[in-house]
Amino acid sequence: PSVGSYNLYQGKLSAIVPLFGSCFESRIAGETWSDPGSPAAGNGYFYLVTARNRLDEEGSKGRQSSGAERPNPKPCL
Repeated sequence: PSVGSYNLYQGKLSAIVPLFGSCFESRIAGETWSDPGSPAAGNGYFYLVTARNRLDEEGSKGRQSSGAERPNPKPCL
């Protein structure tokens, strides 16, 4: 109930690390979203979702397999 909106980060599968995607869509009000685009043949995208609470604080992008928190040097505004 404290989620106000969601932020969506996208990147190419070939470049997951080190940034784990850049802001693709911000302040998504609902819990579903569709990407109208598609990657070129032989490529693919990955997505990470963060929640933004009603105080406008963005949550984490999650953790890496090492247990370290994924960086978010350029958060969605």
